Amino acid sequence: MYKNFLNGLVLPNIAKIDDFNSGMKEIGFENIKFWDKIEEVRPSSKILYKRTSLFNPLAKILHKFGLISPAVFGNGSAGIAQYKLVQTGAVGYGVFYGEK
Repeated sequence: MYKNFLNGLVLPNIAKIDDFNSGMKEIGFENIKFWDKIEEVRPSSKILYKRTSLFNPLAKILHKFGLISPAVFGNGSAGIAQYKLVQTGAVGYGVFYGEK
């Protein structure tokens, strides 16, 4: 699921909260704050999941015949994976703030 999520959104990786925080400190940010926004993301994640789940069977066929791009097909798979990862608690969403 994680690979589908990353590949579908064309992301090389996603940082863990502690790693991102450490990285900000390493490059000179101070007064770093983090806000967990997972609850705010859940409703839109569910809507995206429903839409991509409905479209994904057709998208597989369209992709097989070259009628949609790999990026469009991958993005749909990412929507499904994102919802499942959020529901299981495997991923989170948040906002960082820092001063430099």
